[in-house]
Amino acid sequence: YNAGMRGGKVSVHEGGSRVPLFMRWPAAKWQPHVVKPIVSHIDVLPTLLDLCGVQAPAGPKLDGISLRPLLEGKESAWPERTLFTHNPIDETNKFPGAVRTQRYRLVREIKGPAGGSKAKANDDSATPWQLYDMQADPGEDKNIAKENPEIVKELSAKYDAWFADISSEGLQRFPLPIGHTEQNPVELHAPQGYYDKPLHFASGPGFANDWLTNWTNAKAKVWFEIDVTKGGEYDVELAYDCPAEDAGSKIRLDVGAAAQEATVAAAPIQDIPLPHRDEIGKERYRNRKWSTLRLGTLKLPVESDTVDALRLSPNLTHETHHSPPFFIRLSGFVLCGGAAAKHPLRHRR
Repeated sequence: YNAGMRGGKVSVHEGGSRVPLFMRWPAAKWQPHVVKPIVSHIDVLPTLLDLCGVQAPAGPKLDGISLRPLLEGKESAWPERTLFTHNPIDETNKFPGAVRTQRYRLVREIKGPAGGSKAKANDDSATPWQLYDMQADPGEDKNIAKENPEIVKELSAKYDAWFADISSEGLQRFPLPIGHTEQNPVELHAPQGYYDKPLHFASGPGFANDWLTNWTNAKAKVWFEIDVTKGGEYDVELAYDCPAEDAGSKIRLDVGAAAQEATVAAAPIQDIPLPHRDEIGKERYRNRKWSTLRLGTLKLPVESDTVDALRLSPNLTHETHHSPPFFIRLSGFVLCGGAAAKHPLRHRR
């Protein structure tokens, strides 16, 4: 069910990006009502800051605006919005993309299998711009781009300017902070890390429950970029699987000058199927029951304004010649110092 909207997950049509938003705050005494003007997820943070009376943090200007006027029923104070959608197939593609105003939706697609989720990032293969009147044609059945070239020109120019702005510094992955009392233990999962070949994700794209496998090269490493916010001692555990024939290999964990090494014991492979509506999901959407290997304690200093790398690498006594399904996950990097108790930090190879 998609309420008659065109497209689904990963599509840049309305059905792939429009979602419901319900907001309730009894103390504010807002009157129940449906808001008609278009809004976006980028408006949530400015709204919370506004309602809490908190100034926006230093840094780049927030893209969104506070929804407070709409929540208080003051739609006349709401500006005309132009919102943008982009499907980042990789770190460089400009399309698929879309522009949404209160009346129109401008769309440019890259066709591919699975509704576009497996499309190749080739902007030269993008379709011409499509234009739809969302008030007269909410299902996007009639492309009116040819009849409205000036609107296409105006909105596509806005998309070009928006994309140039957001991509001017390239995509940046933020370092993972460790050391906050509010997040203890800290969990670092395989999809958050970097890795060398021939390692790859067991299910392909590296979803949240995926793991890394095919660790058949002793020179291959896995690493996480971390930001140590509070120095201290951190207990480290590795959650992993290991076939019996690969037991006895050694694994090394290092952060700067601190390092620990342990011998990998055999760990039985036990798949846990996850509910999913698609037949292909039986293979792609699954978890595992992981064994735990304690790697020891690392003493980490605070690195002000720097990013360190937490590296996991094999120190193999022999080469493996098949694909041991090792999953990398730090699922409990925890601060231990002073009066604080020590907590487990996990890794998965």
